[in-house]
Amino acid sequence: MHTLLELFKAFAHTRGLIDGAFVVGGAVRDLLMGKVLKDLDIVVKGDARQIAEEFAREAGASFVVLDADFGVYRLVGNGSILDLSAVRCNSLSIDLSERDLTINAMALPLWAIRETPPGESSPARSVVLNRIDPYNGAQDLSAGILRMVAEENFIKDPLRLLRVYRFAATLRFAVEERTLQAVKRLSPLISSVAAERVSEELRHILRAGASYFTVASMADSSILSSLLPHGKSMSPSEWEEVLSQYRKAEEIMQNPSLSFGGEGSFIADYFTSDFRRICVKLSLLSPCRERAGSTARHLKLSRKETDFLLALAAGKERLLRMKDTGEGRETIRLLKEAGDDIYALVLIAVAGSRDPSPYRELLSFYRTLFRKRRELLPLVTGHDLIREFRLVPSPLFRKILEEVEDKVLEGTLGTRDEALATVGKLIEEEGEKK
Repeated sequence: MHTLLELFKAFAHTRGLIDGAFVVGGAVRDLLMGKVLKDLDIVVKGDARQIAEEFAREAGASFVVLDADFGVYRLVGNGSILDLSAVRCNSLSIDLSERDLTINAMALPLWAIRETPPGESSPARSVVLNRIDPYNGAQDLSAGILRMVAEENFIKDPLRLLRVYRFAATLRFAVEERTLQAVKRLSPLISSVAAERVSEELRHILRAGASYFTVASMADSSILSSLLPHGKSMSPSEWEEVLSQYRKAEEIMQNPSLSFGGEGSFIADYFTSDFRRICVKLSLLSPCRERAGSTARHLKLSRKETDFLLALAAGKERLLRMKDTGEGRETIRLLKEAGDDIYALVLIAVAGSRDPSPYRELLSFYRTLFRKRRELLPLVTGHDLIREFRLVPSPLFRKILEEVEDKVLEGTLGTRDEALATVGKLIEEEGEKK
């Protein structure tokens, strides 16, 4: 149950607001689909800020100004989120007429709302009977169709062009032809939208398990070219190759055992992270370090996302240059730096390769031998070098410790005594060089 919803209903009753308060947008859509409410949008007649602040104090919820320009206020408490704003132009019909899609242009009187109990497949009768649906959104919802309310709404806020693709990916709905043609015509407008807003919608698209057809449609409409700084300079053949690799990578993510056999379950576990799925897909759309860097800057990605994107681009180039994916020093160094992100690098490499077998062997080595050897580290430390060998901190410290670490990971050292003996030999060799 959405805790803040129940609290706000009680609050609205006591304040005489209940008849002028409506649940709108995605919450109505989700209720009709039998989903559990998470985020909730409510519009009220009156001073939305004053109402939100009073409710926050009474409910013990946090109050945040979500959008000062549009007067949207967020309340957070007890694991629930409620967004409150004023009815546009003090008219619910005008408010709904300015929404993006028909499935998001429905409303429910606050007094009529009741969540669908867990396990109940059909929406609550109260939702069906009392919904306000001037654009037949429920009908489009049942048919799995995304239809615009009005083309001018895309012009007023071009981010809505991207939201069409977001819902196509997350709901797996088809875009109605007139709506699709409008999006194609207006796609250049997306460049006027703040990068942070674009990035958030893009994350929703890339997070989806099956986003290839949506991304391919975005490429076809040229909106993807407008989102990526290198997009307009890419030739049709380059786009074809990028999309082909994207499709293959996503298919592997969905069923990695088909390509990697027994290693598939470990790849599946790795990609349960939304962050990893999003960044790997974005990396496939920006397939080199230069493009990855410019994409991160252009979309104003977080530092964590930027670092991972650049690491994927560099790691992929390094992996593809390797002539041998066996247990040699080059492989050890790559695995040491990549850690579990080797699953991402291998996925990207396989998406552009016809033969996954060398990479399957690499992952098997990583899981069965490399990680066990890594657990032995460190066999010696800087304190050991000082105490056992009377060394003082210097560049030689790092060189010796890295050499010992590499030998452990290669499997030629397995005990502390062996490691100390190797340190002695390395110091002796350094002394001979002098």
